[in-house]
Amino acid sequence: MARSRTRFCPKGSECGACGRRRHLVVVEVGTDFGTACETVCGGCAERGDLPPIGVFAAAACVNAHRTHLGQVA
Repeated sequence: MARSRTRFCPKGSECGACGRRRHLVVVEVGTDFGTACETVCGGCAERGDLPPIGVFAAAACVNAHRTHLGQVA
């Protein structure tokens, strides 16, 4: 998980892994389709607990993250 390139990524309202609504951070996560961004709480980020990303959603998440980074296809 990386937090270095996520400053332009939107932060969700809750942790995608545990549902917590406080101490949220956006992290980069690897998928089979590339790198995506996800919102997790600090505890899940430290433990490496990541929200599940389904196969059909992964491609959309990767494309959205590329847009956040200014890498328009």
